[in-house]
Amino acid sequence: MIGLRGAWRRRKAWLFALLMILLVSMATTTQISIGNAKSPERLAPSSGANYYNGGASWGAGLVVPEGSQTANGGRVDWADVQNVSVLFRLPDINETDGTIYMIISLMTSNGSIIQAAAGLYPNSSYWGTYAMYIANPARQVYTPIISTEDPCMAPGDLVTMSIYFLPDSGWNLLLLDLTNGLSASASFGPGLPASLKVGDQFVFALESYTSTLSVFENMGNVTLYALLINGEAVMSGSYLYSGWNNLRYPLFIVGGASVPNFMAMNLTASGGVVWSYRSQWGSPSSGPAAGLDLIFLALAAAAAVNVVILVLLIWSRSKAKERLSVR
Repeated sequence: MIGLRGAWRRRKAWLFALLMILLVSMATTTQISIGNAKSPERLAPSSGANYYNGGASWGAGLVVPEGSQTANGGRVDWADVQNVSVLFRLPDINETDGTIYMIISLMTSNGSIIQAAAGLYPNSSYWGTYAMYIANPARQVYTPIISTEDPCMAPGDLVTMSIYFLPDSGWNLLLLDLTNGLSASASFGPGLPASLKVGDQFVFALESYTSTLSVFENMGNVTLYALLINGEAVMSGSYLYSGWNNLRYPLFIVGGASVPNFMAMNLTASGGVVWSYRSQWGSPSSGPAAGLDLIFLALAAAAAVNVVILVLLIWSRSKAKERLSVR
């Protein structure tokens, strides 16, 4: 069985690699250098372990505990995770009076927080790429990594975003807008631990510095189609979080302010999330449902991005071995 499993994995890798070649042939990659982040979101306090004082943003999203089940029947082991990828559709919002993020957040083994996001800022109609890390969350000191409108992502675009670890460069970000074929990448730099903290990680959230009703009422169905950990989709065990819960204790909270009552959030059967605007009568607004063909294509694209990350990892390790042999 081991031999057959290895052969199948190699075959899948080649299939996904071929798909990625097609994607990359249509894409323009922009290597982003360190910039100045604007108004980064805050991590908020609550009871439980490792909560931190926060600002005025609110966050609603998906928490993945240790032991959550993946598509291949495995379990999430956060200490062994080196690649977290999400596939999502941006909100249909092109104007805001406060920053809005679709954001990945991860806590490393020493308590540092690394974050990457697609974000919409006031006075902008396009979503950009933003990232930062907090080496000492207790002091809320943010180190910016990316603050750019490149690539310019339109409201409603389909996006895949990954945070992954390479021995040579540490933690990295890769964002690909599948709608326009543009991408951005960057390294968080040295100094962050290679392993993540075991516990309930608040992995992905819609975070906002505004609660203005008119900003969200036409946003449509904002969908997280898949969350992949080490290349495998998380199918069960995760839970929704949008405020204090005395039965659930994430390692940290994104946001901290009260989530507005017009924001609805639901888990999907495939382990994803749908955020939607709830009218004053209490029912979520309707939005176009994604067809299976779109979901499968999008999942294949997200998996292809993971193949690229795997190739980078193998290349990085081979370079390290070469250096050792030279010595």
